[in-house]
Amino acid sequence: MVMKIIIILKKIKNDFDILHLHSPLVPKIKISLPKIVSVQSLWLEETKYFKDSNDYYSLAVKLFEKQVIQSEKDTLKQANLICIYSKQEKKLLQMYNLNLPKINVISGIIQSNFVSTYKTKKEYDVIFVGRLNPRKGVKEIMKAAPLIAKKFPFIRFLIIGDGISRKWMEKEAEKIGLKNNFIFLGFVVNKKIVRYFSESRIAIVP
Repeated sequence: MVMKIIIILKKIKNDFDILHLHSPLVPKIKISLPKIVSVQSLWLEETKYFKDSNDYYSLAVKLFEKQVIQSEKDTLKQANLICIYSKQEKKLLQMYNLNLPKINVISGIIQSNFVSTYKTKKEYDVIFVGRLNPRKGVKEIMKAAPLIAKKFPFIRFLIIGDGISRKWMEKEAEKIGLKNNFIFLGFVVNKKIVRYFSESRIAIVP
């Protein structure tokens, strides 16, 4: 797959000025175009989240961990500019011995259409929106839930999203006695998510 991408890029490289790559799983591409890499997360850090999981995706991550990390390192070293979204990621990037001046930290941005105009009562206490897999911090949610529920026994967690960890989360909620405290909605289109945020007291990003 990566070879096909490289062949296509070499054919059309004269039609573009810049190549923009997005992590994670940034392909290692040798091409003369200037490269900008946007890094939301590093495999150097993320692989630890899959250590205790045995689904096919997690097994693949563990099997190719060294190769993926090396490929990521090589691509970042070739980049002309690296855009990251937190100072913590900048600290992690230093483990790759990169040229720090080419690293640009960009603060988080909220789209104007995500500022809710709804005037609704709060139906949920905590909302999480994202893919349900280990790298999104779902295990941390389930670890924290019983501790919070001890003080707030009627707390309601709204979980929006789907993924390889959904069944595990549902079973875990039942196991820790909080089945009725969790609402799993699965995938929800963006235009509806704004309303769910407005109906929730706290949004978490583990």
